[in-house]
Amino acid sequence: MHDFSEIIDAEQEHNDELRSISLSITDPEYHLHQIPLANNHLNSNNNKALRSIKSGNASYQKVLRSKKTVSLRRVADDRSIACGGVLSSRQRLNYLSNRRVGSILILGLVYFILTTFLHKDDALDEYLRKVKEENEAIARRETLVQQTKYSVDRFKRMQQILQPISDSDGYSYQVFMHVDTPQFKALNWISNLDLMRIEITNNNKQHLVQRYVLAVLYYSTGGESDWARQMNWLSSSHECDWNDDGGIRECDDEKRVVDIALFNNLTGTIPHEISHLDQLKKLYMSRNSLTGTIPTSMKQMQELTYISLNDNKLVGTVPLELGMLPKLKYLYLHKNDLGGTVNSDHPICKDLRRTNQLLAMTLDCRGIHRVVFAEIICEEGCCTKCYRF
Repeated sequence: MHDFSEIIDAEQEHNDELRSISLSITDPEYHLHQIPLANNHLNSNNNKALRSIKSGNASYQKVLRSKKTVSLRRVADDRSIACGGVLSSRQRLNYLSNRRVGSILILGLVYFILTTFLHKDDALDEYLRKVKEENEAIARRETLVQQTKYSVDRFKRMQQILQPISDSDGYSYQVFMHVDTPQFKALNWISNLDLMRIEITNNNKQHLVQRYVLAVLYYSTGGESDWARQMNWLSSSHECDWNDDGGIRECDDEKRVVDIALFNNLTGTIPHEISHLDQLKKLYMSRNSLTGTIPTSMKQMQELTYISLNDNKLVGTVPLELGMLPKLKYLYLHKNDLGGTVNSDHPICKDLRRTNQLLAMTLDCRGIHRVVFAEIICEEGCCTKCYRF
C-alpha cells in the first residue's frame, strides 16, 4: 500500500502555486518576483507526485490529471498546455499584449467601417448639394436672360414714346446713347427700375411723360448726390406724393403737377424737358446752386403764373420767350449772373409790364455809382426792384 499523505501534500502545494501564478497573470505586478521560485518548486513537486502516481493507484492518477488540467487551463494558453507546462513571464506578457493588440484591431476595424459609411454619406450629400446649386444657377441665368430680354423690349418701347420729349434740336437720340446723361438715367429708371411699372398704353402716355420729365429734373439737378432731402422723389408712389417739406406741393384733379418747390441744394442745370409740365402754375427753385441758362422752351408753359429762380448761378440773358407767358405775374431772377438788357422792346416789358399783367420782376440791375456797374440793364418801368449783386 502507498502512503497517500505525501501525494496529497504535493497536490495542495501544487494548487497553491497555480493560484499564485493565476493572480500574477491577472495582475502582472503581483508577486512577479516570486514566479521563478514558484516555477522551480512546482516542477519538483510535479515530478515527485508523478512518480508516486505512476507506481500507485491508477484512479487517483486520473483525478490528479483532471485537476491539473483544469488548473492549467486557467493560466496557460493552448500551446503551453500541449507542452505540459505553464506560462513563463515572457509568455504572460505576450499573451496580454496579443489581447490588447487584438482589441485595438477590432476597434480600428469598427472605426474604419463606420467612418467609411459616414464619409460615403457626406460625399453623397456634398454631391447633391452641388447638383442643387448648379440647377439653381441655371435657373437664375435663364430668369436673367428672360428679364433682360423683357427689359430691353420695354426700354425700346419707352424710348419711342419719350424720345420726342427730349428732342430739342433733332438729335435727341444721342442723349440716350450715353449712360451718364440725365435723359438715359431717367429712361432706364422708368423702364426697368420704377416699381410702379406703368403699362405702356396710349391712355397712360400723359402719366409716363410727366413721370419721365420729373425724373430728368431729378438727375439734371444733382438728385443722386447733392439734394439735401430726397422728398420721396423716384419712389414707387405717384409723383403727386413726391413731397417732404417741398417737392411736388400740388396736383390738380387729374393728378397733373401744378406746383413745384425745390429749395434743396440743387446743382446742375434746368432741363428743357420741364416745359412738358404744361399745367405747372408755380415754379420755386430759388436759393440753390443751379448753373446754365434759363430754358427758352419754358414758353410752352402757358399756365405759369409764378417763377422764382433767384439766388442761383444762372448765366446768359433773360429769355425773350418768357414774355410769351400770358399768365405770368411774378418773375424773380435776382442774385444770379445774368447779363444783357431788358428794355422797352423786350417782350416782358412790352407785353407784360405795360399791360399790368406782370406784377413783379427783379433783376441785378443796381450797381455802385462810378464803382461797380450793374450786371444787367433794366429800363425804368420794366423791373419792379433792382438788386445789387
